[in-house]
Amino acid sequence: MHDPPRPRRSLVVPSALKAARAWIARALPSGGIAVDATAGLGRDTLFLARRVGPTGRVVAFDIQPAALAAAAARIQAARLEERVSFVLAGHETLDAHVSSFHAVMFNLGFLPRSDKRIITRPDTTLAALECAIVRLEPAGAITIVAYPGHPGGAEECAAVEDRLRRLAAREFEVACYRRLTPRAAEPTLFALRRR
Repeated sequence: MHDPPRPRRSLVVPSALKAARAWIARALPSGGIAVDATAGLGRDTLFLARRVGPTGRVVAFDIQPAALAAAAARIQAARLEERVSFVLAGHETLDAHVSSFHAVMFNLGFLPRSDKRIITRPDTTLAALECAIVRLEPAGAITIVAYPGHPGGAEECAAVEDRLRRLAAREFEVACYRRLTPRAAEPTLFALRRR
């Protein structure tokens, strides 16, 4: 008798969100300053709050009160409120709230389980990205998870990619992670680190 054929193992590719956190984890020191440019449900905010430790700071932005309430509840449940400030404003106002930082995370698109017409947009995302690039500390990192599968998402993803292609290689390490054969709703991760 022959053993039945073993199922093929598929290549396990880490999710864009996990890969983004790995980039940030290498760049964000304990006691550092981090920005969650799109707080959403607060998952990245919580990750950043844990990384910065008791002497660090996180500033989380969102334009939707429901998003900030969800993020704040997540932070309160973890008892990390003293590390996080919430800003009810778009990420394009970043420069009015933070002067410099070690890490910035963007998770573009729309708030899960909410009005899908309220989305991040290329003009405000690029304005926030410009500020993040200028104010990023040496060895700091920025991650942008973009979702080209929703209306307006492909344009925003292309705009971010175009801007990052024009960064000076001597000053920044820039990477883009996406499958060569992506599924329709699969995100793209852009990551950069100041040298």
